[in-house]
Amino acid sequence: MGRKEVQMTLDSADVPKVAYFQLDVDEGWKQSKPNIESPDGNVPEVVRETADVLEYFRGGLFTRREQVGSLHMLEMKLAPNFVIPRHHHNMDQLVLVLEGRARQGRRWFEPGEGYFTKAMVPYSTAAGPEGCRLVEIRKDRIEDLKIWWDDDNPSHWARSLWDTKLGTPT
Repeated sequence: MGRKEVQMTLDSADVPKVAYFQLDVDEGWKQSKPNIESPDGNVPEVVRETADVLEYFRGGLFTRREQVGSLHMLEMKLAPNFVIPRHHHNMDQLVLVLEGRARQGRRWFEPGEGYFTKAMVPYSTAAGPEGCRLVEIRKDRIEDLKIWWDDDNPSHWARSLWDTKLGTPT
């Protein structure tokens, strides 16, 4: 069955009753990283000044966004052992693990398991040694998503923490 593309605005009265989507497609993936060039940056100053944030994220996190009806999905691929540093955002989210293992807080999640995170609650996510693929589902528009990075320890932003070519993951 072919994939039907849905184009609409969320305020539109013609939001379809059914919208089709497909996960893990080859197109649309982008390297993801914090926006350190924005005026507020949302990355702690001590981290911006002493850690190479863009290098930390290089090759570690890829995302693909899709608006599906009135919901949006953010599909994510995390490299083996990659850790998304502690952060929070302005939207509730439901997260489902699709492949690999993912850790949120002290708990590990397997494919088919997931968790809910309330807006403004700080958390960190880590991939297992095989990497992982997740999908975050939100009821708000992706364009309205704001992220604040809470981890102000520059050593937590060292690429060697997750890149096994540079060091042993911790």
